[in-house]
Amino acid sequence: MANVLTAAELKRRGMVAIEEGLRAGPLHILKRNKPAAVVQERGQIYFPHSCAMDRPLPPRCARG
Repeated sequence: MANVLTAAELKRRGMVAIEEGLRAGPLHILKRNKPAAVVQERGQIYFPHSCAMDRPLPPRCARG
């Protein structure tokens, strides 16, 4: 995984960090040094099965 963003950096820099990371291709987000999500392009986020949510996303976050 060459294109990686940590949760701490995301918290510190915000969406700018994601926008800059996407310029190099899919962006892997790490939380506690473990894969948490992959942003493939603007507006498209993939959550691996290992971090499945216990409850569904709110309507504003769900895919449409």
